[in-house]
Amino acid sequence: MIHAGISRKLAQAERLGAIRFEPRDRSIDQGLRQIPVTKRLTRFFPSHGHRCPHSAPYTLARYEARAWLPFLDRLQQTAISLHWRQLQRMQGMSKSLQNHPDVIVFPPVILATALVLACMLQWLWPPGALANVSQSWRITIGCVLVVAGVSLAAAGRRALTRLGTNVSPLRPTTALATNGVYEWTRNPLYTGGTAVMIGIAFIFALDWLLLLMAPALLILHFGVVHREEQYLEQKFGDSYREYKASVPRYGFGI
Repeated sequence: MIHAGISRKLAQAERLGAIRFEPRDRSIDQGLRQIPVTKRLTRFFPSHGHRCPHSAPYTLARYEARAWLPFLDRLQQTAISLHWRQLQRMQGMSKSLQNHPDVIVFPPVILATALVLACMLQWLWPPGALANVSQSWRITIGCVLVVAGVSLAAAGRRALTRLGTNVSPLRPTTALATNGVYEWTRNPLYTGGTAVMIGIAFIFALDWLLLLMAPALLILHFGVVHREEQYLEQKFGDSYREYKASVPRYGFGI
């Protein structure tokens, strides 16, 4: 295996006395042996039969490993090159397997941005469609939507808190919520937040907020919800797939 080959070549190179790898902060345990993780060739000891610059002292610290490749024999160059490639591969894997959803932005920012833009556009170019609706009906509908949305989002947050998992998608999900409000919708916080925004639009006659909710919901769906689902499916596997197949994404069969 490649890890065993790297280990053998590093050990051979160290026995030759020409190079010495020293771990700096951490090590990668590949199950075969502890392979030191270092980006630098920290020491260089000239010995008989190995080429090196005449001006090189016996201990050279903090020089890049690749800078010394021309002065090492083929076996040592192979060991260092393999070590570097494995280190870069592991760093790339650790970035791709981050333990939280790869959302494009913190979800409340999407709704808050839509609300701010709607207020500005309403002040500059007010369509006046909602203003023509009866004020009593408009405020009643808006209040019902706001109360329902806040209640739904609060119930979803309480369910996550009881499970001991993180509410924010910028942090790892440690448990899968499937009870309570999550039996009706997989995303009560986003469904509740959408209801609150529509309720605000009715209460304050913000026509632009209703118009801007369409692109905001598209961004929320593809930039947040879809990525969260991919993350949960990778982390919880069949458990989440079964839950996903039985419960609608946003409620109301949607």
